[in-house]
Amino acid sequence: MKKTISVLIAMLLMLLMCACDANNSPDEDKVLYPEAAQSVVELGSGNKQFNFTAVDGEGTGYKFSISTDKTYVGEALEELGLLEGSEGEFGLYVNKVNGIYAQYEVTGTYWAFYVDGVYASLGIDMTEITDNATYEMKIEK
Repeated sequence: MKKTISVLIAMLLMLLMCACDANNSPDEDKVLYPEAAQSVVELGSGNKQFNFTAVDGEGTGYKFSISTDKTYVGEALEELGLLEGSEGEFGLYVNKVNGIYAQYEVTGTYWAFYVDGVYASLGIDMTEITDNATYEMKIEK
């Protein structure tokens, strides 16, 4: 009887751990700076400044004023935790911005990169920072 109770308790604990892991799925959006939808959030420090907006799949824009000493937009945003991705054959493949996922394989969406309102000709990890420029990432299909 004691062994049966111990086994049942162990199974219950395993189920609880699995439930907790399911609630923290990496595919869930956990917006890092929700307040950026209401007002501009200032992040970083350094001699270069630029504006950055992340637009989610619902059309909500999260606005940031970034200060950095980095050379490239992607490295500045990665350093601040605003951008995540993986290296692909064409450079950094961005799948998460401000805690929001775009997964082409699952939803058919991706993060598109714009420089001063124009679709970028280079990836975010290859685009040099221009002082006071506006960079934008938008979820698109």
